[in-house]
Amino acid sequence: MEKKINYQFKILYFFGIFFIVACHCGYGGISLGYEWFYPGAFHLALFAFGSGYFYKTSYEEHIGSFIIKKVKHLLVPLYLWNFVYAIILMILRNNKFTFGGRISLYNLLISPMINGHMFALNFPTWFVFPLFVVQVATVLMRKPLYKHEKVNDWVVLVISLIIGITAAYAGKCGWNRNWKLLFVRAGYLFPFYQLAIVYKNKWEKHDTLNNIAYFGILFLAQLLIIYKYGGTIYYTLSWAIGFENGIIATPTIVAILGIAFWLRVSRILAPILQKNKLVMMIADNTDAVMTHHIFAFFIINTIYAAINKLTGTAFCSSFDWEQYRSNVQYAFCPENLGQFRIVYMLAGLILPLIIVILQKKVKEKINGRFKKITT
Repeated sequence: MEKKINYQFKILYFFGIFFIVACHCGYGGISLGYEWFYPGAFHLALFAFGSGYFYKTSYEEHIGSFIIKKVKHLLVPLYLWNFVYAIILMILRNNKFTFGGRISLYNLLISPMINGHMFALNFPTWFVFPLFVVQVATVLMRKPLYKHEKVNDWVVLVISLIIGITAAYAGKCGWNRNWKLLFVRAGYLFPFYQLAIVYKNKWEKHDTLNNIAYFGILFLAQLLIIYKYGGTIYYTLSWAIGFENGIIATPTIVAILGIAFWLRVSRILAPILQKNKLVMMIADNTDAVMTHHIFAFFIINTIYAAINKLTGTAFCSSFDWEQYRSNVQYAFCPENLGQFRIVYMLAGLILPLIIVILQKKVKEKINGRFKKITT
């Protein structure tokens, strides 16, 4: 039987990774309603929500297999690419670049779990380990209740909301270093993973409100928050910054509103965007885009640097070599025109796909040679 594809959530994943790349390059020179629903307030929660939607209760019957599967899918690629970027960064640091840290056992093995920024070019992968913690904590918490399906979703949701709000409060109190930071990151994401499970099991079939009423309620709620706090609320989950804005539940509330908005937009656009091969490929490879888009920015900067060196005062005359060598998120805009950030946006979404294609071809060649040796 052919597996049914949920295009609404594929489109949701596409928007989620689009927002993450945009937030790392000055929003890519464009705005998709950021004045109302600022992506920094919900894009990571959106990924936790999307992941939770595909949770299966069968995982609770075979916890060991589930954890092994997640280690293979999340942690093995994390550590492999961490090693690759460590080597790349070592080469760059020997050539006058100053961003990132040095290779050490701590940065190779421990830092990806509690920091994630050690080698700079792949710093967005800090998100992987907190997500892994959320997924494992969920199956462990649900296991004792799996025979009581009627109460399971609600009990875990309530517990997760308490943990999420506690994590936000911890961030407000300065828990932004070492293992405390991991608690804030994973704890904050925890309720969104559970919300998706409840949405799928309980609410989705009732999500039939017409678009005018649906968006009207969301915009009214968001407008009240904007009025209350004098603008959109956002935070930087990677370093637990911004949780002091509003009451401790505010970050959770604004993230829910942002997710709800783009969840419905994804439903509306799914019939159109599901036919776009590039959008579908990005949606299917969000992990690769997450891992490599900063490196893609660096490649664009390197191209600009080469143009600057070859042409002198033409086009890239204002290119900042110091920023290029010291700031991994430097985005050069000729004549200070912010619209040029779209170059970084496109590179951040597309160049990682090229890495995926090359990776698959190398894997196929290795497998082919291995088969020849063994036959």
